[in-house]
Amino acid sequence: MKKLMTILLFVSVFTGLQAVTKDKINQTIISVHTRVFGKNDLFKSRIDSGDSVAWNDMIQEVKKYVTQNSNNTTTLKNLNQAINYANDLLNANKIIYSSIFYSGAPSRNTILNAGKQLNDLQKKKAILVKASDILKKRGFAGSKKNAVEVLTNFILVLELTTNKLIKDFNKDLARIDIE
Repeated sequence: MKKLMTILLFVSVFTGLQAVTKDKINQTIISVHTRVFGKNDLFKSRIDSGDSVAWNDMIQEVKKYVTQNSNNTTTLKNLNQAINYANDLLNANKIIYSSIFYSGAPSRNTILNAGKQLNDLQKKKAILVKASDILKKRGFAGSKKNAVEVLTNFILVLELTTNKLIKDFNKDLARIDIE
C-alpha cells in the first residue's frame, strides 16, 4: 500500500509539473504575442528589435516543448509549418510597415505587393488552421496531447494575428497618400 501511494504521488506530481509547463508555454505565447502584436493598430509603430527577439525566443520555447513531448511526425511537420508561418507573419508586418506606412507616399506597386504578401499569408493560415483542426481530432494522450494543445494554441494565436494584420492594413490604406 505504501509503494502504491508513493507511485501515485509521483505520478500526480509528474503530471502536475507537466501541466504547469504546458500552461507556462501557453502563457508565454499569449504574453509575447500581446507584447509584439497587442496594439490598437499594427502599423502605427514599428516592431522593435527587443520585440523581435522576444518573438523568436517564444517560438524556440514552443519548438522545444513540442519536440520534447511528441515524436509524432504529423505534429512535428505542423510545428515546422507554424514556425515558418510565425516568422513570415513577423517579417510581413515589418516589411509592410517600413515600405508603406513609414516611408511616406508608397507606389501602387508597393501596395499591390503588400496585398499579395497578405494574401499569401491568408492561404498559408488556412492550411495551418486545417492542420490544427485535424490534430485536435486525433486521440493523443499524455505528453503528446499536451504538445498538440500547445501547438494548436500557437496556431490559433497566429490565425488571430493574421486577421488583425489584414484588418489594420485595410483600415490604414485610407490614411496614406499613394503616388
